[in-house]
Amino acid sequence: MRTFILIGFFVIIHTTVFSQEYISGKVVDINGEPISSAFIRLQSSRNEQDGQVSVSALSNTNGEFSILKLENIEMTMSVSFFGYETVTINDINTIFLPITITLIKSSTNFRELSPAKPKRNNDFGSMGSLQVDVLNHSFNNFESILGRENIDNLNKLGGIISFDYALWYRKFYFAFNHGHVSNNNVGLDSANTLKGDYRKLLLGAHFGYNIINSERFMITPKIGLKWYRYRMLNYDSERRIPMGQYVIERDLDIRFNHLIGFTGLNFIYKYPIKNYPSFTMGVGLYGGYAFKLNDKTWVYSRNNRLTTDHKMDFGNFNFGLSFSMILD
Repeated sequence: MRTFILIGFFVIIHTTVFSQEYISGKVVDINGEPISSAFIRLQSSRNEQDGQVSVSALSNTNGEFSILKLENIEMTMSVSFFGYETVTINDINTIFLPITITLIKSSTNFRELSPAKPKRNNDFGSMGSLQVDVLNHSFNNFESILGRENIDNLNKLGGIISFDYALWYRKFYFAFNHGHVSNNNVGLDSANTLKGDYRKLLLGAHFGYNIINSERFMITPKIGLKWYRYRMLNYDSERRIPMGQYVIERDLDIRFNHLIGFTGLNFIYKYPIKNYPSFTMGVGLYGGYAFKLNDKTWVYSRNNRLTTDHKMDFGNFNFGLSFSMILD
């Protein structure tokens, strides 16, 4: 008589059945964690008259299994799971109590088809960036005092390369940045004896909220405060100058200071660094609205606060491009 029996997940018996008993047990790894869907197979140790006899089953989510054992037939059990060494147990007919089978990961190199990615913890992170900050400005209102030559050179101090250091906790973001640009040793007369040095300094702080901080993207609305200081020096390039001439035509050293407010959006695209899962590189772009916090420019010489009714003009759009190293 030929009989087909379905047990648990799938158990197929194609043999002459005399009596039915079950072998039960559990499949675990070396840490004692259950292994689900491990393949358990019972197979006759020798060919029977009606052919090779085999019985198979899968472990459940708790690693447990129960499989039919045939009496009067010598059976061998094998337990296997992808990525683990197969365990073989001979003379399974002599076992009556529940058994625990421990599988060890295979030493053979293989590539996981769908590797599980570790869960990222973005509660705390930091970032260092090199960025180009662009905010248009104009000294044209000072032309009657400083002359066209100085105005043109001051107006050339447009984009500035700065360093940005950022920290965030959960979604709250804080950054500090500073930068410098200069245009030095500029000739101001035909004899090339009168020189000009022009410098621009940026110090800023930004506060933001990370609405998105995923494996690939960081999007942060933010507000900021920026201090721009422009410095203009005019000096005679001659090494020896009569004191009387220096007292009458002394060097100019003037600093112009302005506070700028900013509100906008920062966008960063992140890509991982191979073999360093905690680090990512980032390319970012930010832009937003800029506005003056002090209407009149604060002007200083080396030791004097200079008063003037002239004002600097600024554009209302501030933008920048950044390259970042991110740790989170």
